[in-house]
Amino acid sequence: KVSEPPSSAESSEPQSSLGGEENSELNAHFANACFIGDSRTEGLRLYGSAPTATFYSAEGLAVNTVFTQPVVTIGGKKVSVVEALQKESFDRIYIMFGINELGWPVDSFVRSYGNFVQKVKELQPNAQIYVENIFPVTANKSSQSDIYNNANIRTFNEKIKAMAQEKGVAYVD
Repeated sequence: KVSEPPSSAESSEPQSSLGGEENSELNAHFANACFIGDSRTEGLRLYGSAPTATFYSAEGLAVNTVFTQPVVTIGGKKVSVVEALQKESFDRIYIMFGINELGWPVDSFVRSYGNFVQKVKELQPNAQIYVENIFPVTANKSSQSDIYNNANIRTFNEKIKAMAQEKGVAYVD
């Protein structure tokens, strides 16, 4: 479910079917899209159905390391996500962070996330930006962890949604 920002002009959702004409439409939809995130986004790159999209993702990437960690290869050189965003232009940008930061104080995480979203808006002023929620974990995992549990994830997601609204970007639940 996509919660659009107040002034969003675009409200289409990606197609869920992967066959024939729908696959072609899906590829066209993601042709000038960029996915930014951690290992979950990396999984989408490896096993998902958006082969025409660009991925700026890496295992362990976090909202505070996107500014400095060289994870994107451009012209044979590794650069940070922020540096890479200065070299290309996108129509849509999907951002997913949070699972690696669940042990952080939630307000510190949201502040860092908001700073990154603001930087993306500055570097990509014509892009529609989507901030994705943190996926829930299994009931078994949730019951065994003080950090990686669904109550904590819900708290983080509420703060992510509020930050997305404040920044005027779409929130994907």
